[in-house]
Amino acid sequence: MTYQPGDMISVRKNCSVNFGIYAGGGRVLCLEKTLRGAVVKDIDIGEFIGPTGSAHIDQTDDAAFDPLEVVARARSLEGMQPIPKFITNSESFATWAKTGAPRNSLYKAGREASVGLLNAFLQKPVKEYVKLARTDVALKSPKYEKQFKQDVKNIYNKMNKY
Repeated sequence: MTYQPGDMISVRKNCSVNFGIYAGGGRVLCLEKTLRGAVVKDIDIGEFIGPTGSAHIDQTDDAAFDPLEVVARARSLEGMQPIPKFITNSESFATWAKTGAPRNSLYKAGREASVGLLNAFLQKPVKEYVKLARTDVALKSPKYEKQFKQDVKNIYNKMNKY
């Protein structure tokens, strides 16, 4: 597969998907976890892809910047610690560089599930509701457990009003 500078690429690693921005010359700008949080690094594409041997080019219709500007935006965060709070994972880093708006599908899915579960409240007993919430959101997105717990607390408060 041929990558072009500014391409947003993703690769499945274990149970997650990692995103990065192809910088050209076989280099990828990506977000890596460290002991002090996370940092944007410039790494070899082979290191980014790992043993899977392939990465997917993520097409986005809402790209706001030309390819060289995408690389420059991604590179502007290289080595910065702490990274800006709106960068919550590799997806939000790559979509911010490409579109100007960070996207985080895991967080969105968790919030949508919480809203859907609240809507289902009137039709399900509380114990069944909480069991469903934990399996649908918390176990699939442990990174967002704090937000999940807050959502459940808010839902319990709403339920106690009825």
